[in-house]
Amino acid sequence: MSEAARSAIPVMLNEERVAARRRFSARLLRRPRAQVGLVMVLTIAALALLAPLIAPNDPVRQFRDGLSALGTPLAPDARFALGTDHLGRDMWSRVLYGAQLSLAISLIANVTAAIAGTAIGITAGYFGGRFDFASMRLVDVPLAFPAILLALGIGAVLRPSIPVVILILSIISTPTLARIARSQTLMQGGGYCDFRYRLVHGAQGEQVVRGPEPVPPAHGVQGPPADGGG
Repeated sequence: MSEAARSAIPVMLNEERVAARRRFSARLLRRPRAQVGLVMVLTIAALALLAPLIAPNDPVRQFRDGLSALGTPLAPDARFALGTDHLGRDMWSRVLYGAQLSLAISLIANVTAAIAGTAIGITAGYFGGRFDFASMRLVDVPLAFPAILLALGIGAVLRPSIPVVILILSIISTPTLARIARSQTLMQGGGYCDFRYRLVHGAQGEQVVRGPEPVPPAHGVQGPPADGGG
């Protein structure tokens, strides 16, 4: 491979990534529901990140006047936007700070599942054979159980904690991502190798990858008769 071809590969790949981002943006702009979902996710994430600045009270503080005369939680009012809980704590502040923990858990779990699922799927699709069969059968085990039942079973065996919650969510999400990555690997096949071959060998490589062009019939020579022709 020449030096010019080696230097052109990163440029071409970068152009493909830019084109993929543009296609994603175009699809997003054509779908109002996706835009609404994106706004909701960004709003929740912003509230969680800004919780120390916008929370009116300490989420663990128990207010003496946070309960009614009968000892029941207060309804929402000007002071407590979402009322109080059974210990007299501000529910709005607790929701904001709780969103931080939920956001962190979901982010770590999804990143872990994406890395593990993508690695398993790409490896299985690339090598194929017995490794592919064994990997997919192991992936099918979590898929054989309902997600809530699998989560309850793992939670009953392990000691409840935040790492266990992250582990449960990762185990539930990994099989689906592994299946998607494997299917995409099988669909792409040797796409990257074909791209490099065309880049190095030019028009000849294009012909090898796509096959020879059909030869048009000679002038004055009719093709095969159409169906039903006499």
